[in-house]
Amino acid sequence: MFISLFFFYLIAFCEARDITDFPQTEWTTNLGNFRTSLIAEATPSLSLTPSLTTDYCSLHQDNRQDKCLPGARYSPLTDSCEGFPGNKCYQCYEGDSCKKRIPLNKCTLISGGGYPTIFIDYWQQQTIQGKPCISVPNDMVTNYQFGSSIFSGNIQKPSLLLIGGAGGSELDSGLRELHKSIHNVDPEVLDSYFLIPAAGSTQAMAAAMFGLSKKIVDEEETSTIPLKAFSQPPYYSHYQYQANTTVLPSGKQLLQWSAAEAVKLSDDELNSDPDNNPWIEVITFPNNPDGEYRKPRLRNKDRVIYDCVYLWPQYKFDLAIEHNETGKLPPIPFPKDADILLFSGSKLTGHAGSRFGWALVKDANVALNMEQYLIAQTLGVSTDTQVRFLGLVQHLSEGLREKKNEIANSVNDKATNPYTEFFTYSTNNFLYRWVILDGIFNTFKAHRSNYEWTNQKTKGAYMWMRCKKLDKNEDGETETCVQHISKHSGIIGLSGVPFGSTIDYVRFSLLGPDSEFDLFGKKMANMVLGPAGGSGEGYQDDNSFDFETLKRDAVVDKTFNVKSTEELEKTGWNPIWV
Repeated sequence: MFISLFFFYLIAFCEARDITDFPQTEWTTNLGNFRTSLIAEATPSLSLTPSLTTDYCSLHQDNRQDKCLPGARYSPLTDSCEGFPGNKCYQCYEGDSCKKRIPLNKCTLISGGGYPTIFIDYWQQQTIQGKPCISVPNDMVTNYQFGSSIFSGNIQKPSLLLIGGAGGSELDSGLRELHKSIHNVDPEVLDSYFLIPAAGSTQAMAAAMFGLSKKIVDEEETSTIPLKAFSQPPYYSHYQYQANTTVLPSGKQLLQWSAAEAVKLSDDELNSDPDNNPWIEVITFPNNPDGEYRKPRLRNKDRVIYDCVYLWPQYKFDLAIEHNETGKLPPIPFPKDADILLFSGSKLTGHAGSRFGWALVKDANVALNMEQYLIAQTLGVSTDTQVRFLGLVQHLSEGLREKKNEIANSVNDKATNPYTEFFTYSTNNFLYRWVILDGIFNTFKAHRSNYEWTNQKTKGAYMWMRCKKLDKNEDGETETCVQHISKHSGIIGLSGVPFGSTIDYVRFSLLGPDSEFDLFGKKMANMVLGPAGGSGEGYQDDNSFDFETLKRDAVVDKTFNVKSTEELEKTGWNPIWV
């Protein structure tokens, strides 16, 4: 017992006092050198530029000519090109400055993940134009987030938001203002939600699964443990892992992923025992991967978690069309009577590496359970991240207010500069990509091909495709749609199986940078509209299909001026298929 207490206090003392505070004996000096060498060995690739230590923001704003384009982005932080995650260059580019394009028929394009790099151009232009560069000063030293409602016992206002005063009022109010402006949460009940921040929506979902299931067990004293979680297929594949790792502090499993069982039950069977119902439903709204806006199967709204990371204007096709024609952002169809809503900074602004997400929660006990989970996991959310995201949210809201004033004053809001406001930029950038893909699939040859763009009507952040016919491999086994498309186009997507679907489905991402989307579009056109009649046997070299003509015929250019429906029909663009 004495030894345990000794080591406990020793560890606490060392954490509270840096090792350099000890008298500089040979032992402490060697230990300090050893720690320094460990840090150096752990980060061999990070070499900060000398001027970075003085004024990073000025250095970044001076970077008006990106020497790594089009095959990467220059980062003044590391004084190097940065491209596809884990690589120096974007896909299909190589060389010291990523200028060399690899021939299309020798390049394999990975297009399954949800890396939201589509917004990079916007933020780079904002920096170049002198907009605020958010840099957290070194003397902002904040403590662990122990001053929360968990320790005060106040469940009326659980909050881990510390930036902007007591309770994190500035970031809290900023996020609520943004929701009101976009109208993606019911404005009549928005202020009744608790706002719980997390390290991205992934952590928010884990906390929500724990918070809701623990509340059910505590209040209903159910004997059915673990509870059962499900989504309607196709669904986001990571939910299964999150549900199956939801446990009580004792280690007992609290939740189990049971989508395969739920799909076999009727709605009446799922809701047959309201007093002892073991089910929790997770709905991605709109859905990943197919963009559908779904209704819950469970009739008890208290048992439904809404994952709303894509519930922003840029991911909805008809809103993008209306926004382009009128300059206004029409209301988004939000889930009614929702008890738990999750959002992500990654899919909102593209700042995936900053790891910020948040939950809107009605029930105080669920919110408190979530806060307890987050404290136990990470001692709260990085205050540096909160500072950065506060600046981003303020920028988005300021742009919306300026645009609203322009429209009210009858100023032509369709400026030739597409970087004037974030949602204008992002909705039109997705619109550009969707219309190009429509140009491929709205053809007679495409409809006779082996490939179906199943979510062409709803669209969204991903293409959800089906192979109508699959070949046999050398062993006589049926190949998957992923294997088939990879073989015939050089594009690798994600199989439909982890999404609760079948091997004849595949997901492709539309979230990548412009250079990768151009390659994706060209490879897709080669496969679907190739000289072999859309069988997938089309050529795969750079000259096999006139993709530039296709883009021109799509009547959308980088000024995002979409012509009228009559002019679109003259080009062969058929709105019936949209």
